[in-house]
Amino acid sequence: MLRSSSQSSGSSCRAYSHSGWVKNAHGDGGGKVPHWCGCGLRPILRWSGMDSNPERPFYGCSNYNTTGKRWCGFFKWADVEEEEAIVGRNESSVSEDHWKISMGWKISAVEAKIRILKMWNIMLSVFVIIFGIVIVACGLGVIKYM
Repeated sequence: MLRSSSQSSGSSCRAYSHSGWVKNAHGDGGGKVPHWCGCGLRPILRWSGMDSNPERPFYGCSNYNTTGKRWCGFFKWADVEEEEAIVGRNESSVSEDHWKISMGWKISAVEAKIRILKMWNIMLSVFVIIFGIVIVACGLGVIKYM
């Protein structure tokens, strides 16, 4: 986890995504955070370093806490519960799709085995019937041995 150069400002910026979330607001899917801040830049997901909100995620201007750059003042708390629900939904839907595909293959394999067993059952029944007819015919003297 990378922190910004100044901890006194009370925020941090992580360089990489956390739990599959992208670092900036592009494609966050909620539409609740604007794609652009007042500076014309994309807001970045950061984590609070303040004692009152430790590690609480928020969206802020890319120029925040950057020396020599103008900061527009954009700030918005990220909804942690909604973030986890969305990430969890995506992971669970992927695992559900994988499970459905896996079960589909297993069901197809079981159905194929059932078809083969039915075919063997029919062939065995025909063999037993023919064998029974031959035994009865031999007993009645219809078929004679050499």
